[in-house]
Amino acid sequence: MECAVLDIHKLVGKKWTILILQELYHNDMTSFNNLKIRLKNPTNRILSRRLKELGKHSLVERKIIQKNPLSVVYALTKKGKDLTDVFNKAKSWGIKYGLTSGNCINKNCNDCKHADYLFSK
Repeated sequence: MECAVLDIHKLVGKKWTILILQELYHNDMTSFNNLKIRLKNPTNRILSRRLKELGKHSLVERKIIQKNPLSVVYALTKKGKDLTDVFNKAKSWGIKYGLTSGNCINKNCNDCKHADYLFSK
């Protein structure tokens, strides 16, 4: 690790990563398919890859729910929740300096009409 800002960017700067974290922040646990729908259909491959990367860095955990049939859900870890606090602080900064409207602070970025450009494949 050489530079904290660059290292964080390497971790969360990939397409879909911040949106995955935001979705899990606003929905405690969710399945792969629900994530895919809420994120406006990233490919299975890229969503799977991002979830594995986030798991590798202990930001997201994969939980198996013992029901019949078994189901798998994803949730933020404590470390992941702490990171999303940084995004919320960035939202506050954006509002303070007029980059975005004040009504986005408590909203899920995935619901924002301005985020549509992020969803293009």
